[in-house]
Amino acid sequence: MFSQLDVELNKDANLGYWSELGINDCVDILRAFKARDWIELEGATASRSTDWLVRCAEALGDIPTKDSLDWLMKTAVGHGNEVAEAALESINSIIFNDPLIHAHKPTLIAWIEGLRPTATRPYLLALAALEANLKQRG
Repeated sequence: MFSQLDVELNKDANLGYWSELGINDCVDILRAFKARDWIELEGATASRSTDWLVRCAEALGDIPTKDSLDWLMKTAVGHGNEVAEAALESINSIIFNDPLIHAHKPTLIAWIEGLRPTATRPYLLALAALEANLKQRG
C-alpha cells in the first residue's frame, strides 16, 4: 500500500485536483495501511519533498490512529514551516473529529511540552492553540 501512496503523493497535481480528488484517494490508501506500510512511510519521510510531506500530512488528518499521530508528531519537527503547519493542522483535525482522542491526550501533551524549549514564537503559538484544543476536547 505504501507504494500506491507514494505514487499518489508524487503526482504533479494542481491544487484543485488535490483538494477534490487526490486527498481522498490518499485517505483511502492510508485506511488500508498495515504495520509494514507505516514502517515504510516512516523510513521514506527523510527523502521526500516538502510538497509530498505536506500532502501526506493533510491526508493523515482524516486518519485518527496512533500511527498517523505518531507520524504527524515526528514530521512536524525538522521539515520546515510548511510541513509543520500542515502536520499541526492535521493533528487539530484529528482532535476535533476523533471521539476517542482522550486515549492519545497524554502522548500529545508530552510531545507539546517537549517541543516548547526549542520552539520559535510562531511554533509556540501553534502548540498553545493545539494544547487548548486538546484540553477542550479531552
